[in-house]
This record gives sequence, C-alpha cells and structure tokens, in this order.
Amino acid sequence: MALDRTLQDGVLEWLRGNAFPAAPTALYLSLHNDTAASNAADVTSNLGGRIAIDQSFLSTTRFLDGQSEGTRQVVNTQAFISGLATATVQVRSFAIWDAISGGNRLLYGLVDPEVTVLEGDPAIFLQGDLSLRMS
Repeated sequence: MALDRTLQDGVLEWLRGNAFPAAPTALYLSLHNDTAASNAADVTSNLGGRIAIDQSFLSTTRFLDGQSEGTRQVVNTQAFISGLATATVQVRSFAIWDAISGGNRLLYGLVDPEVTVLEGDPAIFLQGDLSLRMS
C-alpha cells in the first residue's frame, strides 16, 4: 500500500506544525488493471462505478509480527460486490478515494492474487481479501 500525494502532503505539513486534514466523510473504492500506480487504468467504470465504503469498512490497526513496531495493516471488515462487468477485466490493484468521481486518491494497493472478472459477473471480495500495509 502506498499513501498518495494528498496524505503525503498532509503528513509533511503536519510535521511543519500545520493542522492535519480532517478525515474524509466518505470513502470510495476503485479497481485497476495494472499494478503500477501511475498508469493503472481504472476498470471500475466496467463494474458499475466506484464502490462506496465507510470507515467501518477498514479494521483497526493490526501488527503483523505481534510487535508494536512491526508492519501495520488494516483489512476490509465486510465483503463487497461490484456491479456486473460490461466487459471482461483484470483487477490487479485498487485505490481508495474521497469522492465518487474525481476527488483525491488517498492510497492504493495491490490485489493479490489478481482477479479476472468475466463479462456479466460482479467483482466479489470477501472479508479480509484486501489489506493495506505499512511498515
């Protein structure tokens, strides 16, 4: 997982003594066909658009190695289902945004293993399928 520019700027400004930006009031998930953040095409439009999620969608912080200084992660606490695919798409990464369209990409991560969604099927992710990790 990587923090996107909006959160990176917030952290840097906070270190300079400025207020950290307020938490977003809504979150939206998009799905992408490439693992490279800069050129990952958004395939969400083929799946009914960005998927609205809320803060309860993410678990509280867990430590992967059981130590407070170890790698931290949150996972999805609920299953979610996209709309039906209008074409077969590969899903290799995802992003979380603060708006249903446009807006700020807050963070992004890989879908592992990659998922192929066939035309006419939804993308389905079960509880715990997506993890956002920071070390």
